[in-house]
Amino acid sequence: MAAVNLFAEFQKQYQRSWQQEKILVAVSGGVDSIVLLNLLQRLAPAGNFKLAVAHVNHNLRAESVMEADYLRKFCQQAGLAFYETSWEEVPTSGVEVAAREFRYQFFAETMLQNDFSLLMTAHHGDDLAETILMKLIRGGHLENFVGISPRQPFANGQLVRPLLPFTKAELRAYAAEQQLDYFEDASNQSVLYQRNRLRQQVLPLLIEENPRMVAHLAEFSTKLAAANQLVAEEMTQLYQTLVQKQTSPVSYQLNLSNFLAYSQPRQELFWDYFFERVRSETGMVGKNSQLNQVKELLENSQAPQWQVDFADGWQLRRRYQRLIFEKSVVAETIEKNEIVKALPLPEEGIFINETSWLAIFPTDQPIPIPKKAQEWSAWQQEFRYPKNSRFFYRSRQAGDFIQLSSEMRKKIRRYFIDEKIPTEKRAEALVILSDEGQILVLVPHLLSYLSIAPETDTIHYTLLYRAKNL
Repeated sequence: MAAVNLFAEFQKQYQRSWQQEKILVAVSGGVDSIVLLNLLQRLAPAGNFKLAVAHVNHNLRAESVMEADYLRKFCQQAGLAFYETSWEEVPTSGVEVAAREFRYQFFAETMLQNDFSLLMTAHHGDDLAETILMKLIRGGHLENFVGISPRQPFANGQLVRPLLPFTKAELRAYAAEQQLDYFEDASNQSVLYQRNRLRQQVLPLLIEENPRMVAHLAEFSTKLAAANQLVAEEMTQLYQTLVQKQTSPVSYQLNLSNFLAYSQPRQELFWDYFFERVRSETGMVGKNSQLNQVKELLENSQAPQWQVDFADGWQLRRRYQRLIFEKSVVAETIEKNEIVKALPLPEEGIFINETSWLAIFPTDQPIPIPKKAQEWSAWQQEFRYPKNSRFFYRSRQAGDFIQLSSEMRKKIRRYFIDEKIPTEKRAEALVILSDEGQILVLVPHLLSYLSIAPETDTIHYTLLYRAKNL
């Protein structure tokens, strides 16, 4: 595209877009931003908008002070307001990301303080192509492949990138035609940065294969952004249909049967949406390997219970037909609550831990429930047993049996499996024992046959178990 045609195309696309706007232009001093500023200056009289310049001195190069001085004088001569800042606390690592955050924070503050409606940056077609290539290299999430948005909300207005339809070569040709002065950043030639390697070594080969490669990637990005919007709308509806969120503690649950009724493509897209949403709400960080493990288990595992561990204690657990995603407190709970040795159960009852209380009383006597436990959920059972008996309690242990009838007993572990009791509930289970060490009650699940034997010298007892999360 000839230089004069570049301005004509720019004018055709944008002349009526910014009537009465106050525009802040981010200008580094490089060819891209200088071309953008020149185009806007030429268009401003007919476009009826106001211009100002924002510049950040990152203090990463010796030339940066001279460049800031030049831009300041240029704006003074052109009658443009000039807003500048200097980055004084440069970190020793992660410089590129930190610099961008500092830069855009300054732009946002300048817009808010001076009532600018638009911020314009000089990202162009080559930048968009490089960004897409970088994202293809780094990951496989669909929404990440969108390149650079031409317009998006920012601060109190919009961030606009009007040079995306143009290539770097077209911008350079325009600068030469208009005899514009600009600065070259020597760091742009360094192959230490991935973007520079793509710019110098990969993109030229692709353009050699097809000169319209940059334009095609721009079209791809636009269409993908539209497709992503449609996917997001559908996944939002699917999320609202499937997921039940609890806030205290934070937990996400869904019915597995309902989820598996959807097609495989919807399931695949759902998980990407689900984990991105959880990340935005909780700060939880997941890896592709963990997400792939979840998909693999759902597709191939016949186990009724499994779990996938994420960072910071987060777990996705299958518990029969429920999927539960939450921070795990199970290991800590087991360690704190496990009662190895059988302990006598006091007549007045006892707090097993901070969230559960247990008591056994003769049925004809009132049960004084502690105030703390009165609002908790209750599991209450009546049973017969000899008078003046003492009862003991402990955690369920490997090898425990419970008598189901006069001729049948079952391992408690097998009972849990048959009844599809989740792992967390198994860890919380208690057993009530007689003086002889026989299991009378599995709390809070069932009575043993031994607790209902019809001896003549028996009375009715009431077992009451209250728990905050029964």
